Amino acid sequence: MAERPRDLWSQLNMAVTHIGLPAPGVVTAQPQGRTTVITGNQVRTVTLVLSGRTSATTTAAQDHFGWPVWDAPAVPAQDHGWKAVFNSANRTFEGFYDESGQSTDPKIVRIAVPVRLTDDMWHMLEKTEAVVMCIGLTGDPTPQAIATGVRQRQFRAALVEALFH
Repeated sequence: MAERPRDLWSQLNMAVTHIGLPAPGVVTAQPQGRTTVITGNQVRTVTLVLSGRTSATTTAAQDHFGWPVWDAPAVPAQDHGWKAVFNSANRTFEGFYDESGQSTDPKIVRIAVPVRLTDDMWHMLEKTEAVVMCIGLTGDPTPQAIATGVRQRQFRAALVEALFH
């Protein structure tokens, strides 16, 4: 039986990182001997990685969010129900907001300790005004585990709007 969402939030770890996603635009082609290396444009996107402290919590969270498997490096599908909340004054991630109307629990989920974004990450966020939210790992994953999870399609993810206050 899946856990109720209000019990779920305290059992999720949250990491803030960034990932390169394909972007439309000019493609470069560089001749290298008998081959040509073609490079597509990328945009770096702030990514919120939610990980369950146990595999049961991860499964419950995946069921709750209902996001599809992230077929990286493609951009995840948009989910207009979820928003990521950021504080412009101190450039921190504070939590997320569910405005889908499907939840009977509190709609705003605040994290215990707001996460300050680096200057580069803040500029990415200002440029895209959206973040990738994903879930699929258990524990407190390292950046290498997150990168591996993306490559191996372990995440369920959505592209969500960033809200600033």
